[in-house]
Amino acid sequence: MDSTRELSRRRPLVKGIMILTFLSLCLTICVTPAVSGDFTARKPTDVEMAGITSTIDKVFKGWGNLDLDLYMSAWSVNARQYLKNGVERDYYQILERRRQDFQRYSQVKYYWEILDCDVEANRAYVSCHYKMTFTKYDGGVIREDDEEFYVLEYTPDGFWFIIENYDYLLSR
Repeated sequence: MDSTRELSRRRPLVKGIMILTFLSLCLTICVTPAVSGDFTARKPTDVEMAGITSTIDKVFKGWGNLDLDLYMSAWSVNARQYLKNGVERDYYQILERRRQDFQRYSQVKYYWEILDCDVEANRAYVSCHYKMTFTKYDGGVIREDDEEFYVLEYTPDGFWFIIENYDYLLSR
């Protein structure tokens, strides 16, 4: 009788641990880009970091200015964006979504920072934290405080472009 009572008492704890382990594994799979071979990451040089920061800053300045051209100038035409609930967008879907979004807001304020950045070959792997306040034309306000992950690719012409974006990492 005591062992049955003990098992039923521990069942929610075991179930919780299993769920957390599963979610942790899913998050790892979702935000770990596919890389072939050995991953020999290093911290970016100052010049690389300036280019990486400039590219990501275009995303946020694009939002802040509601400037679609500036926003999209950070993205590779081969880019993929992965959002919560399994939503996935290609470059043209990102473009169309932002075209709609930028028409909905009268003002967007933002703060962002890089949490971590590693470079391997011509790719940068960047974790960011951001806070944004979106003000609608009717006065409604939406606030976000989240993290996202970017994979950027350095092109032969000397620019970094976003090729992958994993957004809403904390809110999953």
